[in-house]
Amino acid sequence: MTKKNHSFKILGLISAICLVGSLSTGFGALGYTTNFDGLTSNLSLSFQDGWLTNDEDTGITTSGGSSIGQSEFVKQISGYSSYVGDKVVSLGGLLQPDVVPGQNSVSLYRPFDITVGNGGNGSLYFTTNYAITDSAAPYSTRDTFAFTFTNAAGARVAAIRFAPAVTNLGIYLDKYLPGDILASSTITPSGLFQPYNTSPLFKLEVTIDMAGILNAAITDSTGTKSAIFTNEATASGILTENIQRVAATYNVTDTTSDNGGKVNAGSNSLILNNYSVIPEPSTVGLSIIAGLGGAAMMFRRRKAA
Repeated sequence: MTKKNHSFKILGLISAICLVGSLSTGFGALGYTTNFDGLTSNLSLSFQDGWLTNDEDTGITTSGGSSIGQSEFVKQISGYSSYVGDKVVSLGGLLQPDVVPGQNSVSLYRPFDITVGNGGNGSLYFTTNYAITDSAAPYSTRDTFAFTFTNAAGARVAAIRFAPAVTNLGIYLDKYLPGDILASSTITPSGLFQPYNTSPLFKLEVTIDMAGILNAAITDSTGTKSAIFTNEATASGILTENIQRVAATYNVTDTTSDNGGKVNAGSNSLILNNYSVIPEPSTVGLSIIAGLGGAAMMFRRRKAA
């Protein structure tokens, strides 16, 4: 092996390591990726690894003895964790009656920075493995969950919303105009709510390109992938700034209070196992190839000199 070939192999290895490191650690142009395994079990996800919420622990206890706020946690859960140390996140009513939400609409998110849309330089690719459990008595109300895409100005670009029904789970695409005004929604029937510990994990994939066009697909537990939204135009006029969060949101359906003086939330929850938001994979690949090409040219010039 020549010294030149050896140097190029080392350069390629270093670049690959840098790419993997960038994808796993989070901030910056490559977004954020996690499988939650490195986080502390039996604690809230919020305020671990940069995650934030608008539903902080209030330090207040209801007359029924429930804590108010931070209705999410990290834990190994039978039926969703596939190996020892495989941690998942639950957002919603599984903590009933010990913890109840302090907000009617809870947002759980991890800031990142990807430029898409008008003036952008790539497409956003979001994926997560998720399940939505059914509610059970005495907290039988079914609450709504969503993944909400928000730009740097705080405006919602789009939201994929999983809404309750009598039996089926409705999936909606909410699109927003400047000023956070709901423009339209589309419904697609999906699978049933399932009792806790028996809900299969589905894989959700969403892309938003530079023109604000959204595509989304769901892969079920058998490996069958189905498009749920195809070439949907979001309100691209508000995509002039970086998208900085894909929030998991939890909206209480019954906003009245029960006799314990707390929000009358249901016991259904959104389960998350893996969460990734990065530039669309082909964009990442092209960027790395371009970087390697530039590095190689610099190396050759320096050798020639």
